[in-house]
Amino acid sequence: MKKNIFVLFCSLFLVTNNYLNAQTTYASPVDYMSDISKLLDNVQADLWSYTNAVSHNKSARKVEKKRNEIIENIKKSKDYVWKMPSYKGDKSLKDSAYSYLKVSYAVMTEDYSKLMNMEDIAEQSYDAMEAYLLAKEIASNKQDTATRKLNSAYKNFAAKTMLL
Repeated sequence: MKKNIFVLFCSLFLVTNNYLNAQTTYASPVDYMSDISKLLDNVQADLWSYTNAVSHNKSARKVEKKRNEIIENIKKSKDYVWKMPSYKGDKSLKDSAYSYLKVSYAVMTEDYSKLMNMEDIAEQSYDAMEAYLLAKEIASNKQDTATRKLNSAYKNFAAKTMLL
């Protein structure tokens, strides 16, 4: 009897778990694009806020706290996009969004942390300042390239799905 209750409980748990983890299906391509857009808009707003704080020389402690919050938000966003289903077999937009988030994560964790370390050194010499500015430009270019690819994926997805 206890064994049957245990098996029943385990079965119920698995069914409930599968139901809760089931991926949403989208009624239209607009719903799908909107879901991704809302997520990415939040990330882009965070990135802009961070850039603004850095450029206006906010306190290092506040900027670093903001950077860590953004990194956590990007991690959660990456997980969400990774688990999203494709739209009628087309995963191009999902993949582009995930790629954008990966680049954003890399820029925030690797490039900006290097920039933070270089900022102190840059004040000591002209060559160090040039290296700092170049690193800052490279990080910005990575983010811009990812954004252009994402925008292109949106346009291609919209063109393909409106024909379906």
